[in-house]
Amino acid sequence: MSVSVSSTIEEMQAERNALQSFADDRARDFVGRQSVLSRVTDLCLSPAKELSPTKEGPPWGICITGDPGSGKSAVFGEVLRRLKETDAFILAHAAEATPQASSIDAMLRRWIAELGSALGAGDIDLAANIDPEIVERAFASLLVRMASKRRVVVLIDAIDQFKKTSRGKFTAWLPRLWPINARLVATGLAGGASKALSERSGVETLALPPLESSEAEGIIEAVCKRNERKLAAPVIDALLAKKHAGGPAWGNPLWLLLALEELELLDSSDLADMRREYAGSSEERLRSAMLDAVGAMPADIPLLCRATFDSAAQLLSPAIAAAFIGLLSAGRTGWRESDFRQLLPQVGGEAWDQKRFATLRNLFRGQIHQHGDLALLDFNHSQARAAARSRLAALRVTNPELHLLIADHLLTLAPDDRLRVTETMVHLLASKDEVRAARHYGDPSLGEKELRGATYALADAIVSPATGTPASAAREICRLLQNPDHSVRARVAERLLFSFDDAAGRHVASDVRLIVLNAIEQTFRELLRDEPGNAGWQRNLSVAHDRVGDVLVAQGKLPEALTSFREGLAIREKLTGTDSDNAALQHDLSISYEKIGDLLAVQGKLDEALDSIRKQLAVVERLANGDRQRGPAERDLAVP
Repeated sequence: MSVSVSSTIEEMQAERNALQSFADDRARDFVGRQSVLSRVTDLCLSPAKELSPTKEGPPWGICITGDPGSGKSAVFGEVLRRLKETDAFILAHAAEATPQASSIDAMLRRWIAELGSALGAGDIDLAANIDPEIVERAFASLLVRMASKRRVVVLIDAIDQFKKTSRGKFTAWLPRLWPINARLVATGLAGGASKALSERSGVETLALPPLESSEAEGIIEAVCKRNERKLAAPVIDALLAKKHAGGPAWGNPLWLLLALEELELLDSSDLADMRREYAGSSEERLRSAMLDAVGAMPADIPLLCRATFDSAAQLLSPAIAAAFIGLLSAGRTGWRESDFRQLLPQVGGEAWDQKRFATLRNLFRGQIHQHGDLALLDFNHSQARAAARSRLAALRVTNPELHLLIADHLLTLAPDDRLRVTETMVHLLASKDEVRAARHYGDPSLGEKELRGATYALADAIVSPATGTPASAAREICRLLQNPDHSVRARVAERLLFSFDDAAGRHVASDVRLIVLNAIEQTFRELLRDEPGNAGWQRNLSVAHDRVGDVLVAQGKLPEALTSFREGLAIREKLTGTDSDNAALQHDLSISYEKIGDLLAVQGKLDEALDSIRKQLAVVERLANGDRQRGPAERDLAVP
């Protein structure tokens, strides 16, 4: 897939901005964890001469593990803040900062660009369909070069949240030989990728313990200071008395922050009626309401989130509350107020009310945050999103209908709108409306950004499916090729063959890639039955044969691969026979001869291989002679 340099730079900068916003948000009101920070800082600043990549040497990496909500991302944000005050060169990443952040390839490409810029290496051009191992080697090489000049710290939050490929599960993308002057700090849930990382020589595990009472009190003080409030001592005592599974509920920072925001709501005008139920002065009524609220608070995070949902439904409208959390849970990165203005009435069935929306934001202040230059409202933790999805049954629309309403809204926005570009295909796929999804992907008016956004959404659906297996996801995407409109089918097949296969082909198992390629082959065969003279479709079919052959070669199925290559050759010989001056077709023909010759040589059929290679060389010579005869302007117009 063709990607402009300017678009790539723009996207990388957007990722950097989102990362910084994420880190700042997570480290807000940070207190405590001094022993953890000291250990991490000591490692990051330890002298290079003390480092050894052997088991006997001191560690070069730390993997910080902890339960959901235990504060791993907060530690990440605080470590990043502190390291920026040193001379270290920092490569930072948070796998949950944006939907694109779960891609190891995208992370490495951004780091390669940052390293290349700092080293004065200029723009490092890596094609979109390049082998992931080449990307990994480029990163490893630049990391070594930078580490030879200054300390490098690689800092990753949520290493367990990368796409569930073998690279992500087993941290196979990390250089096997770690530079002596580089350090690695990662966070993640215990097990999985964290376990794989910790099993590497030189990487130690540091379990994040529950908060100590002094740390919990520090968080309470910091949050109260930010909100310009002060909790009464009995209320603080009641919070610190909450227990969960034999331990203090406040030992989990996320639970404590959610609880504090719930208490802050009791002092708002939205819940003024509740305070009137108590006797005494205004301060006494508020304290009584807070004590009762703490007593009724669930001691685990999902139930605490659901209690907020129930409060919103009771205070406002069950339909609007369900629509609000439904829209948030359906999105990948959140929505702008302008998006809610259009979607809430459609999903909730009630007219837009600005005051009610402000109340919704206030009620969910502990569970949502506003981030990025688009001012997106989104859940601030995966546990809140999971709790919201458990309430989707309360919506007045089905889940596919919800996603289709979102897709319809996105398609009303400007073609270059960022959410339209990245999210439309996500929601069309989730709507299960293959006809609409195919029409969108096959739309000839799609610009470069929209096509790339739709292609990446399709690739993500196979590389890291939300449900099922990559193979089942591939079959679902192949349904886009069943569109009754031949022009749509042809364009979808062409874009799946070139853009999609370039983006996803090297990141999925060969059998999964074959599912899509075989469906593309079948589509062009069927189309050519109706229009046998369509040269463009014939050429696309020949390319599909080549790509199927490449996969079969990788699988060791050489006879089947040879058959596929020869089918492509037959098409190309026919096309060049009717258009012998077409340089692009001649180039295709030379590729067929080369692939067949190489494969025959591997099979030991040397005479046949030599014949094919001679034919290839003859084509190459014709192309070279033609190129010399053309002027510079003509050569520029020739398709390589």
